[in-house]
Amino acid sequence: MEELRTLYATQYQPVCGEFVTGRRSLLSRLREVNFDLVARRIEARVPKGRLLEVGCGSGVFLVAMRRRGWAVAGLEPHRTSAHDLRTHHGLDVRAGMLEDAPIEWGPFDAVALLDVIEHLVDPAAALAKVRALLRPGGVLILATPNVASLEHRLFGRRWFALQPPDHLWLFSPDSLRRTVTMAGFDQLSLAASPVAYAWPSLCRYFRSRPPSGAFHAAMKALTAGPMGLVGMLQSAPANLELYARRAP
Repeated sequence: MEELRTLYATQYQPVCGEFVTGRRSLLSRLREVNFDLVARRIEARVPKGRLLEVGCGSGVFLVAMRRRGWAVAGLEPHRTSAHDLRTHHGLDVRAGMLEDAPIEWGPFDAVALLDVIEHLVDPAAALAKVRALLRPGGVLILATPNVASLEHRLFGRRWFALQPPDHLWLFSPDSLRRTVTMAGFDQLSLAASPVAYAWPSLCRYFRSRPPSGAFHAAMKALTAGPMGLVGMLQSAPANLELYARRAP
C-alpha cells in the first residue's frame, strides 16, 4: 500500500497536468464528450446535489459537473495535481487516497470512480468506504476497462489495460456486478462508453513509439472513436460504465 501511495503521489503528472496547463490532447477532448454523456446518465438517476470524484486526475469531469450546477469535490492521490486544481480552478480537491477521506465529508448524492477501481488494492473495501460517503439512495458511478472487450480479444497481451503494477484488477460485466452488489448497492445498470483506447494497444502491438504530427492525431481519432462504436455494437465495449444506488 505504501508503495502505491508513493507511485500515485508522484508519477502521473503529465496525464493530470494537460488540463491545468491548458494543453488538451485529442484523447482528452474525446473524454470530455464521454463525460457529458456520463453527466446526463447521472442526472437521469439523481437530482443535482453534491458529487465526489475519487481519483479526479485532470479535473475535467469535476469542472464539467460544476458547470452543470453540481457542488463538486475531489480526492486525488497526486499531491501536485490536487494543489494545481485547487489553485487554477478553485476546486475542493484534497490530496490522498480513498481510505483517507473522512466520513464527515459526506454525505454525497453521487460518487464517481472513473478508471480508478482497477488501481485499488482492495476494491471491496473501497466500495464499502464509498457507500459510507453516500447518502441512502445516492448513486455510485464506476468506469473501468472491460476484460471481455473486443479490444482485449484483438490485442491480447498487448491490450492497454494490462498495466502492472498500475492495474491490479480487471473486470468483466458479470464480475463488476457481483463486486458492487456484495458491497451493498442495488438497482445496477451497465452502460457502454463510446470511447475506446486502442491507440496505446496498437503502439504496443507494433512495439514502437507513437509517431508525431498529423499521423499521430489521425490514428488516435481512428482508434478512439470508431473502434469504440464497433465495440458497443458487438456488446463488448473497451470500457464499462456501471451505475448503482446505495441500498438502505
